[in-house]
Amino acid sequence: MNPWHILGAGAIGSLFALRLHDLGESLQLIRRTDDGNTLTLTFQHAANDKPQQQRTIVLPQQTAAAEDPITHLLVATKAFDVEHAIASIAQRLLPKATILLVGNGMGYHERIKDAYPQCVVYAATTTAGCYCSGVRERIIVSDGHTDIGRLDNQSDTPGWFRPWQRAAWSCRWRTDMTHRLLTKLAINSVINPPTALHDVPNGALLSPPLLAEFEQAITETARRLHWAGFSDVAQLLPQRAIEVASSTRHNTSSMRADKRAGKPTEVDAILGHLLNELQGPAPAPEAPLLTHWFSQLQPVD
Repeated sequence: MNPWHILGAGAIGSLFALRLHDLGESLQLIRRTDDGNTLTLTFQHAANDKPQQQRTIVLPQQTAAAEDPITHLLVATKAFDVEHAIASIAQRLLPKATILLVGNGMGYHERIKDAYPQCVVYAATTTAGCYCSGVRERIIVSDGHTDIGRLDNQSDTPGWFRPWQRAAWSCRWRTDMTHRLLTKLAINSVINPPTALHDVPNGALLSPPLLAEFEQAITETARRLHWAGFSDVAQLLPQRAIEVASSTRHNTSSMRADKRAGKPTEVDAILGHLLNELQGPAPAPEAPLLTHWFSQLQPVD
């Protein structure tokens, strides 16, 4: 059995490690620091629809300097770390290796595909919620749903995906991954920046004084999506954004958590992609609020 190597043992990387462990897959965490051959993780399930559950698993780990070849790589780092993280183990990737990118934002998928033409690149987007409550503690807020596919919209499912279809967690193969990624990016564009800048949970956007700002952001984002030719995503955005803010009303967005911790945010891969990478006829529609948020979330030199 070819093992899955996992780059990024944060919240989502740990969650997928747990899921692969439960599927009986062989796996190996790749971490920055050399602190032993194993990592013990404790998971607490805090979803409202599930009883409190706690599990502890022991996973093998290594550093990027290890020499075993990689055939299946799952990358769950922050968007701005993806390219550097893969470069650190690039010499270990075998021809036709699978690279599965699980993360927020867009733009880096194409860069990885171009940089590693000998590999097969897949994209995943998930609504699962998980956060780190300690170095070795993870809190699962929601099992969510995961979509996986290729950016070239190939319909044939790879062999490695078949066990995932039988998993207890919801997972589907998609032939419209660009649209799936863009839908999540649009939702993140209107929820993550304001919750980070105002330091509030997601549900605060649904009531005054932030509701008007939330509605303006939805309008600006939808206008930008229409302009770029993604009218179907634009039309669904108001309903989907409200649904997500409501269903995650007590949650802290990843951007808010990063900003509170003094860490870099993924604003470039989210708002930056929406504002600077989408293409359409000139002139582009103005987006003063989104542009202001983007500026406010840039790191200070």
